[in-house]
Amino acid sequence: MQQIFESPILVQKEMLREFGWNESAHMAYEYFTDNYFYPRPGGNKENIVLQYKKLLPGRMYTFQYDPKYKDVLSFYDKRPVVLIIKSYIHENTGNNLQLGVNLNIK
Repeated sequence: MQQIFESPILVQKEMLREFGWNESAHMAYEYFTDNYFYPRPGGNKENIVLQYKKLLPGRMYTFQYDPKYKDVLSFYDKRPVVLIIKSYIHENTGNNLQLGVNLNIK
């Protein structure tokens, strides 16, 4: 069977040999943010969250959290890392609801 894609390990070794560690890391970071972080259609960095209707199940998200009733909570995570299980719009309220698991442990 013919291999269609290059091995990531071979690509990494070639980049390190040709560009060095710092330049390779910079190129990889730019590639990642350009292709996976910023949304493609009319990508505006300031309102990136507003362009999505719901979070995608199976993906992990992190955000900074300042709860509304933090004075009565015994504990809350200021920066959760959440694996989204389900995302849906509530039929009565129309609110976007997400069900997920916080992967941070205290």
